Amino acid sequence: MEKVYLGFKLNHKTFGIDAKNVLRVSQIVEITSVPQASESIMGIINVMGEVVPVVDLRKRLDLPAKPFALTDYIIIVQTDTQAVSFVVDEIIGLIPAFDDKDVSLKNIIRNSPVIERVIKEHDEFILIIDSRKLLNEQESEQIQTMVETQNGAIYRAFSKATA
Repeated sequence: MEKVYLGFKLNHKTFGIDAKNVLRVSQIVEITSVPQASESIMGIINVMGEVVPVVDLRKRLDLPAKPFALTDYIIIVQTDTQAVSFVVDEIIGLIPAFDDKDVSLKNIIRNSPVIERVIKEHDEFILIIDSRKLLNEQESEQIQTMVETQNGAIYRAFSKATA
């Protein structure tokens, strides 16, 4: 069975995420930090009036931190409960993958917080991110509360501006 992934680079490594879960890809935008948020949450962004949390995927994958660059991108994906975003270095494009491209690395990825699968494409390993694991349950609840609060503030400000 074929699946299609959106490929991206992070710290010179190739990753992918199920393309059917991708809502939008955009160039880097301003990220508003949120006091008392989990350390793996970089902050929030405004996407057409909706508040979307930004997960620090580098931290989740134990990759070194890097300052933002104007060439970075934000990928917004739908999880089981909400939209979530993360920053990447580069967008590669769509990657089709059949089951026979899977690499048997179960002992390696079993302990990974977000990797669901590894595929081999043209002598390169591609680590596939599971969008459902971008937030743990506690972070999801914290973000949901934060989003509800922030959305209310955005809607109130928008209503005042258009009244």
